[in-house]
Amino acid sequence: MPIVVVDGQRYNVADTRPETIQTAVDLRKKYQASPPSDGSFIGDIGRGIAAGAVSIPQGIVTIPTTGIDLLFNTDITDDVNELFESIKPEVEGTAGQTAQLITQFGVPGLGVAKLGSAAFSKLTKPNS
Repeated sequence: MPIVVVDGQRYNVADTRPETIQTAVDLRKKYQASPPSDGSFIGDIGRGIAAGAVSIPQGIVTIPTTGIDLLFNTDITDDVNELFESIKPEVEGTAGQTAQLITQFGVPGLGVAKLGSAAFSKLTKPNS
């Protein structure tokens, strides 16, 4: 699958015909999720939370696609990442990046910790 660069943006396309490339460019423009940054602190945190929420399924989906890419010499993971990046809001400030990391790793981590704690409690609870 060829990769072309248009205005500094990389696109995975089926072929290098101009109409195919234009379709890919138009599709990305259509799915741009975030408006230009207004520079506000609260807005940046909101975009960070949204970006973190999008990154959770992105990470889950790219685990098996990476294996498929390695086994069959494909570019499925690149396509998946391009899709998620097209819908993920742009995060610029430190507050937004922090909110993104907390959402992406902290929220699932708390769920895993809760499950682990419950399992540990059941294992250590004396039988009556």
